[in-house]
Amino acid sequence: MADIALVDMIGTKHGVMGLPRTHTQSKDAPIDAIFGSAHLSCSIGGFLAFGKLSGDHRGLWIEIPKCLLFRYNIPNPVHRDVRRLKLRDPRVVARYQNLLHSSLSKKNAYARMDSIHRRTVFPLPDLVAKEYEQLDKEICDSMDYAERKCRVLHTGGVKFSPAYKAAKQMVDYWTRRWEHELGFSRNVQKIIKLQQKMQLVYNPALTILEIQDAVGKARKERRDCKKRAESFKVLSIGID
Repeated sequence: MADIALVDMIGTKHGVMGLPRTHTQSKDAPIDAIFGSAHLSCSIGGFLAFGKLSGDHRGLWIEIPKCLLFRYNIPNPVHRDVRRLKLRDPRVVARYQNLLHSSLSKKNAYARMDSIHRRTVFPLPDLVAKEYEQLDKEICDSMDYAERKCRVLHTGGVKFSPAYKAAKQMVDYWTRRWEHELGFSRNVQKIIKLQQKMQLVYNPALTILEIQDAVGKARKERRDCKKRAESFKVLSIGID
């Protein structure tokens, strides 16, 4: 295999001395190997026990880093903690659309896009391609700006208390019941979990109007708990 520039991947990783036999009838040296290009190297690898695979041979396995297979380092994904744009809230969606439209209008993005479309031919000229890439970047920047400004987050603004947590869960429960009755949500398991956690008795005879009334009462209780939590916070600061 060396004549065609292939190397023993496991032998290169662990050395060729002392490797186990790979066939039940072979001697003490392996008769199977995994060969690869010389520029590849496995991070880990080894031999399975006899009987793990069908047949009388051991299974051989290796792991090759992705950067060697695909010739680049894959960046780690970036996870956002909280998304400001909530499609289920029409007020947030409307504010996002207004902010995005205003930002794109200031950049004259609509007229510039029409101009690019009128000049689009095949093959696309380099000048038009660069203009399109620049416009696409500006549109993405406007979308990021609109999402940052469409909803104000008040994380940490309310002091934690068991009563406020229970009030939030009650709002979540009745809101999910209401959405389920309207056909907007099918996640029954979450409703059951909240019901068990708060020790509520399920009443299938409730009408949509009664459930909507329960949502309003739960939201009022949450607002009251929020006000009390803020007053407790101010009181504690004053005592300190």
